[in-house]
Amino acid sequence: MRERAHEVSHQLQSADATSGVNGNRCRRSGACAWRSKHLAAQESSLVVVSGGGSYEEAIRQAVIDPFQSETGIKVTYVSPADEAKLKVQVDSTTVQWDVVELSSFPFRPDASNYLEEIDYGAFDKETLDNLVPEAKVKYGVGAYVWSTVMAFSTAEYPADKPRPRSWAEFWDVSKFPGPRSLRTCANGDVATIEFALLAAGVPKDKLYPIDFDKAFASLDRIKPHITRFWTDGADVGQFLSDRQVAMASAFNGTMEYLKAQGAPLDYQWNEGELSAAYWVVPKGAKNRAAAMRFAAYQSSAEAQARLLWSAKSRRVQPHRA
Repeated sequence: MRERAHEVSHQLQSADATSGVNGNRCRRSGACAWRSKHLAAQESSLVVVSGGGSYEEAIRQAVIDPFQSETGIKVTYVSPADEAKLKVQVDSTTVQWDVVELSSFPFRPDASNYLEEIDYGAFDKETLDNLVPEAKVKYGVGAYVWSTVMAFSTAEYPADKPRPRSWAEFWDVSKFPGPRSLRTCANGDVATIEFALLAAGVPKDKLYPIDFDKAFASLDRIKPHITRFWTDGADVGQFLSDRQVAMASAFNGTMEYLKAQGAPLDYQWNEGELSAAYWVVPKGAKNRAAAMRFAAYQSSAEAQARLLWSAKSRRVQPHRA
């Protein structure tokens, strides 16, 4: 999929990103218009749930608008995505959402209680064959990836001053003094736990199964120097810009966005944690078939390439909370 998306992304630089690819696809098949009209009669609406702001603008232009145009399925967009709200809807059998973009939910031990299995029969062969294995899981299909990286206040650590290059050095408050910020683990994200283990000397290929005793012992060492824990990716940018902290873990997209706006911060990639977002379908979704069509549609190389260019043009920030 990565090779195909790269090929398509070059085509889109000189083509209409919202209609050219899909128009060509329909012209290749005389039955396309009939098929879309026939299926739309059965699947006339869909509730899609994801992030707001610039991300919503990007995904509307790149994925949702062409999906509606090609299928005739009307999409209602809701923001933000919330794991707890999804659970409440399923538990109370009042499911209002059809397809939701989340990160760790497909891997929960109780995922089968809350999510439908992804119907990979709804995916065309080219898309399915080119999806990376990590994107094809039982209860979710990959949307995109991002990294949690190490970021710095340039007021505290300018470019000509030595900075930490590993989480072990981030933990070294004698060599690299200053208040820190790390992401809370309350939402199930394990990046901070992984960073704590790396700081304790655990090799990357030995992080799992997680040794929680070692991880929390490591966190106890750094805790006096963690003056702020963050949950929202935008908060940590403010902490760094205002010099509330000297360094922090942070989303790479947020840091790149703020850096481009002239914020006094910088970041580095070494020992960054790679994460993925997944589209999931709540158990009992009213428009399950349409949800599976949307999941398949957004996975295509054409849709992924359009989203890439739409996001870049808006300097989209990650919307993961």
